[in-house]
Amino acid sequence: MVGTPGVAMVVVGLITAIRWMWPVGIALLLLASAPLFVAFALLSSGAVSRWAARRKLFA
Repeated sequence: MVGTPGVAMVVVGLITAIRWMWPVGIALLLLASAPLFVAFALLSSGAVSRWAARRKLFA
């Protein structure tokens, strides 16, 4: 729900042709997506660590 204002600004900016609104909306979306990338990296790192601890090492 953090990216909702960004999506709204992109949609409204493109519909009403306000030139500054959609780039700001895209910037908000990029800022809101940063925690998702961090969460994905932490989850995948944890999955690899768990796999390595239970099975033979692959590296």
